[in-house]
Amino acid sequence: MKSGGKKALIAILQIFLWIGRLIYRTGWGVERFFVFLFRHTLLPVLRFLRKCTPRNIYNAVCAVGEWTMRMAVCIYRGLIRFVVWAAHSVVEDFCYWAPAFCVIAVACLLVFFRHYTIALEVSVDGKIVSYVNNEREFTSTVSAVEKKLADTLGENYCMYTAPEYEFVFIKKNKMADDENLYAQVYRAVTEEIGNHYGLYVDGNLVAAAEQKETIETVLAQLKAPYETGAENERVEFVSNVEIRTGLYGPSAMKTEAELRALFEGSTDPQYYKIQEGDYLSDIVEKTGVSRKMLYYLNPELDDTRLIPGKKLVISEPDVYLGVKVVRTISYEESIAYPTTRIADDSLYVNQTKVKTAGQKGSKTVTAEVTYVDGTKTDTKILSSVVTVEPVTREIYVGTKAYPSSYSKLAGTGAFIRPINGGYTSCVFGGYKGHTGVDLTMSGAYGKPVYASAGGTVIAASRSGSYGKLIKIQHSNGYVTYYAHLSSIGVKVGQTVTQGQQIGKIGSTGNSSGPHLHFELRINGTAVNPMKYIG
Repeated sequence: MKSGGKKALIAILQIFLWIGRLIYRTGWGVERFFVFLFRHTLLPVLRFLRKCTPRNIYNAVCAVGEWTMRMAVCIYRGLIRFVVWAAHSVVEDFCYWAPAFCVIAVACLLVFFRHYTIALEVSVDGKIVSYVNNEREFTSTVSAVEKKLADTLGENYCMYTAPEYEFVFIKKNKMADDENLYAQVYRAVTEEIGNHYGLYVDGNLVAAAEQKETIETVLAQLKAPYETGAENERVEFVSNVEIRTGLYGPSAMKTEAELRALFEGSTDPQYYKIQEGDYLSDIVEKTGVSRKMLYYLNPELDDTRLIPGKKLVISEPDVYLGVKVVRTISYEESIAYPTTRIADDSLYVNQTKVKTAGQKGSKTVTAEVTYVDGTKTDTKILSSVVTVEPVTREIYVGTKAYPSSYSKLAGTGAFIRPINGGYTSCVFGGYKGHTGVDLTMSGAYGKPVYASAGGTVIAASRSGSYGKLIKIQHSNGYVTYYAHLSSIGVKVGQTVTQGQQIGKIGSTGNSSGPHLHFELRINGTAVNPMKYIG
């Protein structure tokens, strides 16, 4: 055996010898301690219990005091002896335990560094983000995250909270690889930005807010003026409105007041000054702004009272949502009676005589009515139940030719009603400047319009506030007007007969809804046409 091996064997035997001596001395010391404890503690107690009298109790108390003092002295002496013995043992047996201690220490270090390492702990706002090898590794990852967020948010973003670094010992499995480090940094940066709420209109981001309630409050305020609380009422936006959670840049963030301003006006407001003689249809044509939008931008607008010099807002808001209200309603509606014409050669042409008076019927209608920004845009009939049947009106219509000296239009009864049934929605002179009568009916739009009397068409085109207009010239200076038509079915110069369809009811020009504006003028002067209808 080589000398190196012999020395190692001797060292190991010395270590075991030293350990044996240490165990022996420790056992000997423990034995001496328990013997001492028995002699000086348990035996006196047993003796005291055997001689338990008042006098003995007094003596025992004194003896306990003395014993306590002796015990304190003994413990003190024992501690001093132990310290001296331990120091002597360490010095005397150094050659035995020092190599063992070094071996154990090296083994512990090897085990420690196999599972642990030194790392740079990165924390933001007191929260640990990750463990990295060096500072550059973390800053490069932050730059990559900031670039990704800039692409997402559409604007540059920089992490504004400075990270803190500290070297620590950690388990090796806690070290972050590139993928985990990116995820940890991305999470820290997005927490710094915070998840907010974005308002999207038709898929486009309009604005964002820190609280969802801010957006919901503004949207509710936009709907509030149109809500009545009626049963089966639905109030919604025309545009597709969504609230999404996500990351939004500082420029997109809005306060409640800023958000409301987006829907209430334009950043570049424009106005139109009402001119003398303007009708709403003229303003629509001049500005290119729809009638519906004019009412939305100017809630106080009254198309029957357009004051010259007053300004109307014509610039659309930065964001237009449009509020649609759908209500289900039930109402009673009259049923126009049909008219049967019976030829009578005893009456002159264009003269009529009532055989049987007609009577209107009645029906209960349930309809779904749609309003957009307060203006009715659609009516859908859900059901219609007839409660009273109408009675047919029968009239004799003359076929006898007039004598050459007879005026067809003298007196009354020469004109017929220009629509089939219906009712008068505004009488002659119903308001200032109203020079005719307004006739309409349920579902009036597109219903036929008839020539009230035979004559020659002298106008058939759009005409300002009248919208689409037909004028028919009759004899003796009589002219009839048919206005607000949806379509015109005759041409200028065409000869028409009484009862011939000439157009369809509409709402063109200065009109608040589908109806026929019917006028009769004699030598240019408007008269009440109802006095001339038989």
